[in-house]
Formats: sequence, C-alpha cells, structure tokens
Amino acid sequence: HGARMAWRNAAKCSNRKFWSELQLLDARNVTTPADMFAVCLEVLERALHSCVTTANIAVFRPQTPGKADGPRVWNNQLLRYAGYADPDTGKPIGDPVEMDFTRMVMEDFGWSPPGGKPGRFDALPVVLQAHPDEPPQMFEVPEQYMMRVPIRHPTNDAFAALKLEWYAVPAVANIELAVGGILYTAAPFNGWYADTEIVRNLTDEGRYNLCAEVASKALGLETKSDATMWRDRAIVEIDAAVVHSFREAGMGE
Repeated sequence: HGARMAWRNAAKCSNRKFWSELQLLDARNVTTPADMFAVCLEVLERALHSCVTTANIAVFRPQTPGKADGPRVWNNQLLRYAGYADPDTGKPIGDPVEMDFTRMVMEDFGWSPPGGKPGRFDALPVVLQAHPDEPPQMFEVPEQYMMRVPIRHPTNDAFAALKLEWYAVPAVANIELAVGGILYTAAPFNGWYADTEIVRNLTDEGRYNLCAEVASKALGLETKSDATMWRDRAIVEIDAAVVHSFREAGMGE
C-alpha cells in the first residue's frame, strides 16, 4: 500500500493515475548482490510476461534510520545502452547520457563491449551493492530480458537499413522510496513507454540525435537547409516507426 501511495504522489510521473495497479516484489530479506540481481530480473520478467502493461516495483531492505547503510542500484535504469566516445573523432557512439557509467564499468569492473568494439546498442551491465561496506558487483543482463524492438517503418523500407532499435521495458533503478518515514534506497520500478519518450531518446541532440541520419538516409531530404523542415519530418516518421514497431512486437498495448 505504501508503494502505491508513493507512486500516486509522484507529481512528475505521467502514469501515476495507475497507482492502484502497482505490483510489489517484497525483497527486504535479500542480503547479497546476486540475490538482488535475481529480483531485478524478476521485475523485468513480470513486465515482459504482461507485454509491458503492468507496473512492478521491487523493494529491498530499508536504510537504518540515522545511517547511510542502504543497498544501492548504481544504474539509472536496469536496461540502458552504453555510450562511448569515438577514439578518432570524439563523437559519441551509443547513448551519450551513459558515457560516464560506461567508462566506469569498463575501468573499474573490466567490462568490455560485446564483440570487442563499441556499438550503438550495447546493453550495459547492472551494478548492485547490498551494503556500503561491501564491494559492488557487476552482472550482465541476459539477452532475453532486453527484449529489443527493431524499429521498422510501416511504409518506408529504408528504415530497416538503419538498424535502429529500443528496449521494451523502461525500468528506473536509481530512485528511493519513502514510506512512513522509512527510506528504501533501492527500489527498481518498471512502467511502460509512451511513444514520445522513445522518439526523444532517438532524436534529442543530447541522446542519439538521429534526425539528420533518418532525414537523409531514409527520407531522402536535404539537411543543409531548414527550409525542407527535415528535423520535423524526421521526428514524425520516427514516431510512426516506433508506434508501428512496438505494436508489431506486441509490447505496451
């Protein structure tokens, strides 16, 4: 009940009107990173089994009042794509907002990109810490939990050649849950995507910034002049492709 009330009172969440449908995974007895990871996978599994139409939250043990001893999920989200800087040009490869986290897991945990070289859609590992006095541990997310949705346009086959994708489950991981004065420092939570969220991820200049690529390669538009309105037209067609692709995958309906 406390988790549902917290969601209902989360003013910035557009889906909070579904607060009464939130499903709880009570993981307060979990004491190891490995068991934390198993619970995180269960959150993703529940979401995928419902075709991403249910909201789920896992609640790990609370922080002791007056002490900063709560467990921690280091990731922003349970599922995210890595971000790198191209060694030759310095331009971003993948998701720029995850460049710092990607660098950290590579330098501190020995993680390396799948296949040995950076890609645009490399799944990041999850880093979990059961207690601040214990070392964090890194875990690779099994591919079946990623549920990658290839982005295809309903009428423009050129989109397929771009090899775009997005994952089906948005699962926020770095939030805290406060219930009755008790603070839960690790409470990963999944909802479902609005198409505009994915479109912004793919088109915002601070994210994948794909408007010019889509406009030129998929739509055949001139991008040197704003007179063609190539940004606007690219965003509209990317949105159409996202909606079509998620419907075809049966996710979020």
